[in-house]
Amino acid sequence: MTRAAAAEVAVAGPVLEVMLFPVTSPGSQQIPPLPKHYGIPSPISLAPPRETACVLTQKLIETLWGF
Repeated sequence: MTRAAAAEVAVAGPVLEVMLFPVTSPGSQQIPPLPKHYGIPSPISLAPPRETACVLTQKLIETLWGF
């Protein structure tokens, strides 16, 4: 390393190299990226709400109705 390069590293910090393209050898197989999924995800549960959830929701609606 030259003095100028050493001085530059000392001032700017270590230089990080970024690989933009994966390194492959001839004949190697590349794994295609997984397809991206945009939109509404599937529901966490398909079960109907419990009775307590319905009662509490109704109480919340009645409480917020005045605001």
